[in-house]
Parts: sequence; C-alpha cells; structure tokens
Amino acid sequence: MKDMLVPIDIFWLDSDGHLVSIISDIATSTYPDVFYPIAPARYVLETAAGFAETHAIATGTPLLLKNFQTVSK
Repeated sequence: MKDMLVPIDIFWLDSDGHLVSIISDIATSTYPDVFYPIAPARYVLETAAGFAETHAIATGTPLLLKNFQTVSK
C-alpha cells in the first residue's frame, strides 16, 4: 500500500462487527498492490504486522472494540 512506513495486518469486519477477513504482514514494498476482503465488509482495522498471530486472531474470532461508535448506517 502506498506511503506505508511499517508492515501491517488488515482486519475487515462486517456491519455486525464480525471478523470476515484478515491479511497479515503486508510489507511496505507491496505498492501498487491493493488488498480486498474475501467477504463483504463495512469496517477495516489496521494494526502493526504480527498482531493477528501474536493474539491468535483468525477469521471468525470475536473482537471487542471498545469506544467504537457507528457513525452511520
């Protein structure tokens, strides 16, 4: 992805907050590649690379996002 300074993990969530897709350890050198979820998603969360592996997060893992508000539906 363009202008990334560090590798990342990307998490996609559906409108109900269920984790529907993950791509881990995306390198800074991947530009001009574009990344898409494998299922329809409404939200995206980017973390430092390795977060998914360190915390044993996989598709279907329940995530609790604190202080998260729906802006629009």
